[in-house]
Amino acid sequence: MASGDAQRTWFPEMIEMLNQTWSASMSANELLALRDRLDSALETIRSERHILPAMMWCPNCQARHRSAPPKASVRAMILALGRFGMASASEVKALEHRWNTYRKRNQLDRYGIRTGDVLVEALIGFQGLMLQGCPRILTHFEGP
Repeated sequence: MASGDAQRTWFPEMIEMLNQTWSASMSANELLALRDRLDSALETIRSERHILPAMMWCPNCQARHRSAPPKASVRAMILALGRFGMASASEVKALEHRWNTYRKRNQLDRYGIRTGDVLVEALIGFQGLMLQGCPRILTHFEGP
């Protein structure tokens, strides 16, 4: 594993995919589909190259564990457009504003997934703790 890959989110293949696919006229659904493709590419790259997530300190169990693997959020994708010179600062700002409006109106989280569904949010939280390997995972989900 190359130095820094544990924290890396934007690999050259993903930047190229973003550059080839992105268009200023994309709809919100097309942006979400592109984010899904980029996130799948990120998972594939990390898996094929055997890149493990960075280590983190867990304040709950006072031990070091692997953090959850990075994901590509919609906002990260929008900011990458400016970072890698695919869009101007004003285009990025306008797109970010458009995304925030759409996200709030449709009750979406940073990944474009509908929020407010308690079961979905619990499963996402459970999966994150499982990926981190925290031995106190069951205490986070104990019922009354």
